Amino acid sequence: MKRFRPALVILLVTLALDLALAQVAKRVLPTWPATMPASNPRQPSPIFHHGLRPMMAVHSRAGPIIYPFNTNSLGMVDAEPRRVDVKGGGCRVLVIGDSFTEGFGVGWDKSFAGILARRWSGQGIELLNAGVVTYSPSIYYRKIRHLVEEVGLRFDAVLAFIDMSDASDEWHSYDLNAAGNVVAIGGVAQIPPMREPKWLDHLWYRAQDNSLLLHLAKDLYGALTRKAPTRPPPRPSLPHLPPLPLPLGRIGVPAPIDVPPPQVAEFDGMINIGNGRWTVDPHLWNEYGRDGALVGAERMDRLLLLLRARSIPLAIAVYPWPDQLFAGDRDSAQRRFWGEWARTRGAGFIDLFPAFFAAPDARAAIHRYYIAGDFHWNAAGHALVADTVGRAYEPRRFCK
Repeated sequence: MKRFRPALVILLVTLALDLALAQVAKRVLPTWPATMPASNPRQPSPIFHHGLRPMMAVHSRAGPIIYPFNTNSLGMVDAEPRRVDVKGGGCRVLVIGDSFTEGFGVGWDKSFAGILARRWSGQGIELLNAGVVTYSPSIYYRKIRHLVEEVGLRFDAVLAFIDMSDASDEWHSYDLNAAGNVVAIGGVAQIPPMREPKWLDHLWYRAQDNSLLLHLAKDLYGALTRKAPTRPPPRPSLPHLPPLPLPLGRIGVPAPIDVPPPQVAEFDGMINIGNGRWTVDPHLWNEYGRDGALVGAERMDRLLLLLRARSIPLAIAVYPWPDQLFAGDRDSAQRRFWGEWARTRGAGFIDLFPAFFAAPDARAAIHRYYIAGDFHWNAAGHALVADTVGRAYEPRRFCK
């Protein structure tokens, strides 16, 4: 036994150093977090195209940013994997939107939904966040209908965040089929189904997440065995059906302002994004903006009627992208169109444009509120939205 003692000591010291260095690496290396097998929290849906897998606790990546990503039993982003009683008592507000509402790039704790959830919980109000990346009004309507009719989820009010990209998504990406379900008609990403993680997956994830040697070995093996990515052949886009008449009355889509696309290197990846420029580019307004906005309004009419039949109030919120800030698009076609929609339908309306335009100039606002190299809000942007919504929206008056 004595002859093995030096080797045992060396082994124990090595393991202790390996564990200690791994804890340091996790805190200083932005690309450290390991990926657990079968850890993709996203999944396809035959009803509303795509959603999130329930009861997930993983890390998500937005470029170099790594952040915790948890879902509850309803497949909604949450503070932690928790069971939600679909018939639960108390006051409940259902929030829905796209990647901004999901908290892309910041995670639950720093997202406006997470901030409002913590504030409102002290008032006995529960916030449920049904937002997911690349959602738009067709999915808002169909997912909430699914939650009401099939899941039997009880809630007291709905707050929908209408994104600048919704017009493009409605015209280029989604439509409703004969069964009333959301189908892809364009180049929207298709998410393959994945198996549930097994206990070995969890064990391997924990091991490599707490071992510098295993982490380096994994990265080395991946580099040696990595194959060149192969792209599937492009699927031909299907034409979108012409906009249907709005059930609750016609709305005109305001013309955009005409601003030449700026060429500003410091905002690469943040401005000149095609699916968000339709309010400042007449070409894009003609290509998809006008018709996409009308399709979105028709879907929101459906949602409003669905909720109105159950005496559930609906409010919507609109906000700018960096493009609108840089172009000075204060009275944007987006806010005018959806403001008119809300006024003529008796829905609540939260205008977030003034809050973002309150900065001294466009550059200051973009640097202050958006992720560098991205058009999504950073933590400061989410805090601004949470404060503005918190002042404009009082959920307690909707509680039954």
